[in-house]
Amino acid sequence: MSGPATRPRARRPARHADDSRIGCGIDIVDLARFRRSVKRGGRAFLSRIYTDAELRYARSHHDAIPHLAARFAAKEAVMKAVSQIRPGPMPAFKQIEIINDALGRPRAVIGPRGIPDVHISLSHDQRAAVASAFVVAALRTRARASSRRRSR
Repeated sequence: MSGPATRPRARRPARHADDSRIGCGIDIVDLARFRRSVKRGGRAFLSRIYTDAELRYARSHHDAIPHLAARFAAKEAVMKAVSQIRPGPMPAFKQIEIINDALGRPRAVIGPRGIPDVHISLSHDQRAAVASAFVVAALRTRARASSRRRSR
């Protein structure tokens, strides 16, 4: 006979050695399905998801779809990673901008939530686009948090 049913405990975010939290996310997009979504949604779909800079970048390539799909997967992966660090309302798709740095490496810039340490990786082939995201957020120490409360 088994014991009474227990509620599973909520998972705590992973902690790094320097007492920061780490969130991770991954997403994969089927290119054929994504191509149909873009065709069906048209400009309204694209303008709801992407910034002007992201659209310019994708359109600078022979086939924009794999680049748009990779950025869509990155935005989804970033949302998943951020949700592990900061539960609550997520930024809108357009508030997460995927840009390339001076060396061509992709980077996520998140609007009003201001999460500075986001690491992403993108890849695509003829059938799928995939992205992973890692978010590192420093925790406030209890001493700092309590001194802020007292100073208010």
